Amino acid sequence: MRSATLSFLIAATSVAPALANDYAEPAATSARAIVRAGESVEIAAGLSARLESAPFKAGRYVKRGTEIARFDCARLRADLAARRLAVETLSLRYQSEKELESFGATGALDVAVAKSERDMAKAEANALDVTLKDCSISAPFSAHIAERHVSAYETPQVGEPIYTLIRAGDHEISVIVPAQLGARLKYGSTFTFRPDGVDAPVKAKVVRLAPEIDPVSQTREIMGVAVGKSKLKPGMSGRAEFAEQ
Repeated sequence: MRSATLSFLIAATSVAPALANDYAEPAATSARAIVRAGESVEIAAGLSARLESAPFKAGRYVKRGTEIARFDCARLRADLAARRLAVETLSLRYQSEKELESFGATGALDVAVAKSERDMAKAEANALDVTLKDCSISAPFSAHIAERHVSAYETPQVGEPIYTLIRAGDHEISVIVPAQLGARLKYGSTFTFRPDGVDAPVKAKVVRLAPEIDPVSQTREIMGVAVGKSKLKPGMSGRAEFAEQ
């Protein structure tokens, strides 16, 4: 009798782990994900003038260096020409005052005033020359136009946005994963992103992980990028699938 009881206990002990494994909740290996723009910038007006050209609408692709906006700066150029003439005139006056001083026909104060007026006119001309560089705006990098805020023939104020650009290249895939899954992921871990409504899955890799696990939801955010070329667009959503380990 005692032998039979011992055999039963041994059998029950060996079966228990198997039952526990059968009924244990499996670790999640997938989570919802969304594609976010890697970098976006607002291109603002550097001067207040009539916008002569802003030809690119939302969705267009522009290469680095492409002129995306141009202002009507005819008045500013005319003003610069007048200021340069003023610099020449004041320079001649300064030279004349210096010669008069050498003959004792004028004082040092008159010479200093003439020099100061010439230098001030020169500084104003240089400042206007710098402003004229803002008459044309070029794309600082290859990008997609996310939004055009003003149109041709409008007069934006200094600092007012003209375009919002999204840098062309790898967009980031944001995934909120359960803490258990997030704990085993690391930089370089690979996963498959399946965009909603698209048959072609995208192979991706982890490039950044949130430093902490959210204590309330017990989740962790990871950021990934597509491996190789892809047609991912900001705003696309889908499911990220991770290989079981």
